[in-house]
Amino acid sequence: MLRKIIFILIAIFSLSSCQENIALLSQLDTSKDIKFYFISSEIMGPNSRKNLSEFQTKNHSFYIDDKQSIEYIKEHWVYPSTKEFDNFIGDYTLIYTENGKYKGKISIDLEQNIAISGYGPTTFNETDLKVLEKKIKPLETRFFSFQDLNEARLFYSKIQNKNWLLPSPNDKEYYKWTEFEGECIIKINNKKFARDRDIEKALKKYLPKQFVNDKFYYNVFRFTTQNSTIRMCSNKDLSKKFPEDFHVIIPWKKYNNIIIPLVNFEQQKLQEILFAYNIKKYTIINKIE
Repeated sequence: MLRKIIFILIAIFSLSSCQENIALLSQLDTSKDIKFYFISSEIMGPNSRKNLSEFQTKNHSFYIDDKQSIEYIKEHWVYPSTKEFDNFIGDYTLIYTENGKYKGKISIDLEQNIAISGYGPTTFNETDLKVLEKKIKPLETRFFSFQDLNEARLFYSKIQNKNWLLPSPNDKEYYKWTEFEGECIIKINNKKFARDRDIEKALKKYLPKQFVNDKFYYNVFRFTTQNSTIRMCSNKDLSKKFPEDFHVIIPWKKYNNIIIPLVNFEQQKLQEILFAYNIKKYTIINKIE
């Protein structure tokens, strides 16, 4: 009887342990064209006093497109979940794509050996990255900062189909400056405006009637039971037409600080585009915050 109890306890413990292990890239379809972009904190991410890791100092930003390495990562990047991540400061942001389209991202702290993904925080093993060093390729990056909206749009139109743009989960939202002149942020009282109905349905019904002759786009990006915060893009300031339930948090502002992040671009073709279309109203920045 005692042996049976011990066996059951061991089985329960083993099952529990297995359930805590998370395969960070289990959903990746390796039959497709996969790329892993490892963006170093030295060029992307909030400023911190943390020194670059030894691995970063040696390799900086890089990418991996080798099939065997990708299979290795999918199979071996399986780690226990963790609640100990208060000291997390990312060294790398891993952005991965399938057939050129954004698929997901993982933040990695090599000092603390922690990874944060869509599954939450897990432990990490730096060795699982170091074994791939011979397969990594240097990642060429250049970040263009435009103050002139028209010139930013012109530049974007000439490079958008060249696979030079760094993929991002926010691309749909970020590149709205290609369609609109500016934006504002609004907070809405759900109870007053939607009258306890679905806020999305209320907005969908109301806004086209209120702004019949105006082109606009909106997105509810923060929601509570009391209030909704929405981003509204348009070609002019529409706030004078807002009902009293719309409270402007950030007034409408024309887009005038546009960053276009390039990766693995072709230097000669890039220079040809800049010269051919007389694109000059930009600066090159070293880091995206």
